[in-house]
Amino acid sequence: MNKIYKVIFNRNKNRYEIVSELASSRGGKCKVKAGKQIAKLFMTGLLATFLSSVALAADEEVKVKYDAATGTIKIVKVSDEGAVLASYAVGGEISPITSIGTKNPKGIIAIGDQSKAVESNSIAIGANAHAGDLTPKKGTNYPVDNSNGYIAQTVDKP
Repeated sequence: MNKIYKVIFNRNKNRYEIVSELASSRGGKCKVKAGKQIAKLFMTGLLATFLSSVALAADEEVKVKYDAATGTIKIVKVSDEGAVLASYAVGGEISPITSIGTKNPKGIIAIGDQSKAVESNSIAIGANAHAGDLTPKKGTNYPVDNSNGYIAQTVDKP
């Protein structure tokens, strides 16, 4: 059986190679995998959805007030200032939701509905998130006030 070989230039490796006579000197087109195309379409759709949602405007007129006593910034309705739509805690000696006992932690951030940061330099992000020293009640593995959130406890470095 005769085997005939030829020399072709491989553009990918930038060199000449010896191949069978049946090999083509120019390869076929690169095939694009369907997964990559689907991922690109998904990301484009996600980006379009995100950018369009930013442009939505509020239906009600609101006013921003600063409460110096509690150190919170409150967003209230213009028509009814007693109706607080949202509040954000600022300052050094306050807790965004509540203080536990006599503690007034410093440098805390709590973002989300019913989130609590109860120890200094702690961050609670998400609905019902708790951060800080929430010691469980005797005989239980979870704090009493943690209904369906997660717990992050701070640990002192030795």
